[in-house]
Amino acid sequence: MKLFADTANLKEIADCLERGAIQGITTNPSLLAKEPNADLFEFYGEIVKLCKAQPEPIPLSVEAVTADASEMIEQAREVKERLAYEHLNFKVPLGNRGNAKSAWNELKAIHSISRFMDVNATCLYTPQQAVMAANAGARYVSLFFARSEDLGLDATGAVSATRELLDGRAGGRPVEIIAGSIRTPKQALDAWLAGADIVTTSVAVMQSMTYHLKSQESVDDFLKDYENWAPGQGPGRPKAG
Repeated sequence: MKLFADTANLKEIADCLERGAIQGITTNPSLLAKEPNADLFEFYGEIVKLCKAQPEPIPLSVEAVTADASEMIEQAREVKERLAYEHLNFKVPLGNRGNAKSAWNELKAIHSISRFMDVNATCLYTPQQAVMAANAGARYVSLFFARSEDLGLDATGAVSATRELLDGRAGGRPVEIIAGSIRTPKQALDAWLAGADIVTTSVAVMQSMTYHLKSQESVDDFLKDYENWAPGQGPGRPKAG
């Protein structure tokens, strides 16, 4: 199971990488809009620099900024050429104009782009969407978890069914399931247990996953007991006498 950072903030990305906390990064236009205005490719280039400085490959997903499927293909070519990062993925939303015809055209974009770079099919809510995207050539299928729950849908069941369907799929390239739109540590756990290969979430959620009140109480007890046993002899302190 892997953890990706869902952010476009350079400091957050650097902090996560310094801690070895993540194995990848996902961005989207809304996350970009939270950052200071900048040249798109220069901004992506800064993220790529952080990724390239790591000893292990860090997949980076950047999303199309058009609703037109043909334009997505051209954007993907430009992104690949200008960023020149081996582990770059292009995110294609499925059904971004809210109708079946649009989604059908986006399958063509996924299929075309997958011939020259990895595709992350995003904005998925159902196992059927995930299978269609995988068959078109997607390397990752991103199911929206919390947003599904907001609609009263069975997000855990969708991930589990997608896992079963993809595991039983004959032929084709390997496909990893990303659980996105994760807002709580419990949702992250539920997604992993349901079969998601990857959870992508905010740094705030990751910080919450790291902390537990009882862990802090245990550490405080240990240090208090040691201080009573050997006053003033903690690491970095002068020894008594």
